[in-house]
This record gives sequence, structure tokens and C-alpha cells, in this order.
Amino acid sequence: VNVLDIIVKNDSLIISHGGSVSVYYQGNLNTIFSSTIAINKLSISKLGLFAASPKGIIKIEPVSSITALYPNGPEANQFPSISVDNNGVLWSASGKDNRGVGFYNYNGNEWTTYNTSNAPLPYNDYHLTYCASDNTAYIGSWGFGFARIRNNKLDIFQHTNMPLQGIQENLAFIVTTGFANDSKGNLWILTYAAADRKPLAMLTKDSTW
Repeated sequence: VNVLDIIVKNDSLIISHGGSVSVYYQGNLNTIFSSTIAINKLSISKLGLFAASPKGIIKIEPVSSITALYPNGPEANQFPSISVDNNGVLWSASGKDNRGVGFYNYNGNEWTTYNTSNAPLPYNDYHLTYCASDNTAYIGSWGFGFARIRNNKLDIFQHTNMPLQGIQENLAFIVTTGFANDSKGNLWILTYAAADRKPLAMLTKDSTW
């Protein structure tokens, strides 16, 4: 058992081990909390039992429900590409090769995260950002096309709804490597290693390819 912390309450020992918390009392060890989140340091007060974890401060309750307490912030300390729109909103990607956690923005007051748990994203690997002059944000995916956020509306472009091909080994695996707007407001999209050797496409303002 990987014991991470032990604290004393009256005549009991409270032990964190892995993702669990157990109480040792009069020779008996009972698990009072279990989750997939690693439980590190423990602390107890009149407000209850709390634990430090990679997901923030967690309130430990016997029903194994997770109440996480943490300041507003990005999903991860990962910023491979950032862009700022004309309203001063910062957009950031998070990563590729299965290390991405979606993408996020900061409006000057709070962070908002977009990922597969709260948005209709096909995957969390987003590695590239671009903000157009009309404040539309484009977020390039490593393998799943790109996302467009315009007037708070999220649209996903991938192999099912755009003409670009992916790599030779998997035509649906579309890696977006660049965005640019021309003087007419058209969006140009560049992709990596397109199987048909046509890595460039244009999307008009009315969403016509």
C-alpha cells in the first residue's frame, strides 16, 4: 500500500493511500473514501476532512462524492499556442499526442475550458490557435480538424464536414497546422501531410468551401 499521509484524530489514524482514505481505529481499518484521483496531504478541521490532490482541494465525504475546491484557472499548465482577439480575450491550446486537455480562454476575469467533458469536441488534442479580425477564434486539432468559436457558438470541422483529407494511413486524421484570413475575410486552412497532396483549403465567411 502506497501511504501518502497520516493524521491523528482523537484515538484514530486517518490514512491516505493512492486514491483512498481509510480510518484505523481499535485494530480495524475501514476505507471511508475511494476515487481515481490521487489523495495526497490530509487536513481536518471543524469544517470537515480535506485532502490535497491534482484536482485541487477535495472535501472527503463517506459517500465518495467529490467536492473539489480550487481557484478558477486553465485546465493545465500547457500553453503551446496562444492568440488574443480584438476584445482582449486570450485563447490557448493545450497540446498534442494524447497530452492535450482541450483549449481555454481568459476574458480578463475568469478562465473557461472547452474539452470533451463539457463541449462536443471529438478529442482533447488542440495545439494551435488563431484569432481573426472579427474576433472569431479558430483552434487547430492534432488529428480532428479544427474548432471555430464565433459569437459564443462552437462549430467543429473534421473529416465528416470538410473536404480536406488526412494523412495517408488514416484519411480521417486531419492535423491542422495553420490559419490565415485574406482581405475578403475568407479563412485559409493548412494541414499536415494530406494524402491527396492538397493541404490547403479555403472557407468563406458564409461557411462555403
